[in-house]
Amino acid sequence: MRFVYYLLGGVRVKVEVPQAVDALNLCMDESIPYSSFSADPCGSVTFVVKAFDIKRFERSMLGRGIEFEAVDRVGLPFFLARFKYRFGLMTGSLIAILLIIYFGSIIWDIRIVGNETLTTAELCKMLDDHGVSVGKRYSGIDVNRVQNQIQIESDDIGFISINISGNVVNVEIRENKIGEDKTGGLGFANVVAKKSGIIEDVRGYVGNVVVKAGQVVDKGDLLISGIYDSKTVGVRYTRAAGEIMARTVEEYHVEIPLKYARKQYTGVVNCEKSLNFYGKTFNIFKKYRNNIYLYDTIYTVDNCGISGAEEIPVGITTVSFHEYKIVEAERTPEEAEALAYAELERRIAESGIEFLVKKTVTPRLNEDSFSLHCVVVCIENIAKTSEFYVDPQN
Repeated sequence: MRFVYYLLGGVRVKVEVPQAVDALNLCMDESIPYSSFSADPCGSVTFVVKAFDIKRFERSMLGRGIEFEAVDRVGLPFFLARFKYRFGLMTGSLIAILLIIYFGSIIWDIRIVGNETLTTAELCKMLDDHGVSVGKRYSGIDVNRVQNQIQIESDDIGFISINISGNVVNVEIRENKIGEDKTGGLGFANVVAKKSGIIEDVRGYVGNVVVKAGQVVDKGDLLISGIYDSKTVGVRYTRAAGEIMARTVEEYHVEIPLKYARKQYTGVVNCEKSLNFYGKTFNIFKKYRNNIYLYDTIYTVDNCGISGAEEIPVGITTVSFHEYKIVEAERTPEEAEALAYAELERRIAESGIEFLVKKTVTPRLNEDSFSLHCVVVCIENIAKTSEFYVDPQN
């Protein structure tokens, strides 16, 4: 059956074969269209007449003495008519249609890539300030305006691209590198020492080197100048850069007490549950057994999803508060020693030492602690960029 007949509704009629030709000629003479013609092996034919033509068809058939039988009513109007007294079903169907239309026009998820120092939460806050968040209609978002405003307002973002694909907002960013010049003047730089040491080597430099191998420098001393002063061409400026390898000495002191305070959980857990529904939050459950003062907070988010489909922004957030108390505990000297060496290695690793030359460790067991004193000799790059600006008008 053609779609228009289904949409407007139709009546399937049956005519016996001896009168079938007369019935079809009548439809042609009266300009009554029909569809889905079929012949029955039992000796009858059936076809569908539009619902609003059935009265005219019936009058014409009776006027010519042709007998017919209405065997079925088909199409959307007759389907909906079955439910006209079932108001709950009709209301639910209408609400479902409206929800599908509404949820198909809002943002379900925001996906951010390219961030290194900026957290996803910080970037989502920036986007939210400009009307881009889960639960907002994406049709009203001016993508170009949002991109431009965020780049203007944030010194940390050098590039941002926002692409809306269906109900998902894809955001790609590139952060500004540390030390990148965003001022409007001419940026130049010297290279200074970030710590004291003995110069070992100067590598791949740009600028005027003012130190040499074997020279002792203190923190903040000038290593490579960004200024050239010549009697023939006058003063020239550049952005000095390079690696200044120096022998440096660092001292570390680690002390681990034998007696310490630790957490001991009491088993009391209070919790709150809330419904997250397309960016809106509704509290649905709270459990309080008693007042607790020391506790750890654990957040758990369970989002809904359909197997094989994208996750939808509907879920349950559980916030649980685990009570604990502080109790006194004691560790053995061996345990304190192991912790001290582990802490020392962590500090050395975080210092960024490139070439370790010598490490001297002095352990000591005290009355109430175990301590380590460590002296580290290494070779590392002590160059640090120090920017300066020159007014081109002077």
